[in-house]
This record gives sequence, C-alpha cells and structure tokens, in this order.
Amino acid sequence: SLGTNAPTLRPGDTLVISAMVTDPDGAADLVGGTVKDPQTGVTYGTMSGAAGSYSLSLSWDAIDLASPIATPAGGAVRAFTVQFMDAAGNLVGQDVSVTLACADATRTSTTRSSARRHSSCRPPKTTLPDWLAT
Repeated sequence: SLGTNAPTLRPGDTLVISAMVTDPDGAADLVGGTVKDPQTGVTYGTMSGAAGSYSLSLSWDAIDLASPIATPAGGAVRAFTVQFMDAAGNLVGQDVSVTLACADATRTSTTRSSARRHSSCRPPKTTLPDWLAT
C-alpha cells in the first residue's frame, strides 16, 4: 500500500510518503525504493525503512528545490512516483498525489529566480482600472 500523511501540503509542512511493500521472495529481496517526479524524472529522495515498511519525508522547500512549485490560487495537484526494485532488477512503481497550496487559498505560489531558488505564496496579480493606472 502507498499513502501520504496529508492530502494537502502548505509552506512549512512536511509530506511523509509511506509504503508497505512485499516481494514473493521475501522482504530481504527488496533492494530499495525512490520517489521521483513523473513529469521530469527528478529524484526527490530514497525511501528508508526495513522489513517492507518504508517512508520518505519531504518539506515544501525540498519539493520546490527538486521540481519548482508554481500553483494557481487554490493549489495544484502534484504526483510523486514511488518505485521499488528487487535483487533480480524487477522494478515496480505507483503514483501518489497531493495538493500543493498556499495557506491562504486566494494566493498563488510562484518560483522566484535567485541564487537559491524557492517558491513563495503571493496574492494573485490584479489589473488596475485604466483610470487608476494613470
């Protein structure tokens, strides 16, 4: 089975992806697991654990560093592909999704360009009326 600790992740939160994995040859046959972005292939991290019970904790910033977070007001769904391999090289994977959203649902998340890339939650852009813009 595969799951997360929360359906929605906000800045400052930590996402925990948990997996219970079995292998016909026994849990000792599992080599390990990774969590990747299914669109870019970027690896978020390696699952840790033993005896078929594995997890990976990811902060908002760690997710943004691996694959930039940019969401509309209300948030956006982000998929994570969890893959496990056994000693024979057999690979199995499954996706799990969470919503990435700002704490204030009226704000958007945009990635800012800088030496250290990170996302921030901002009010949506508004257009001033012509009479006020001049």
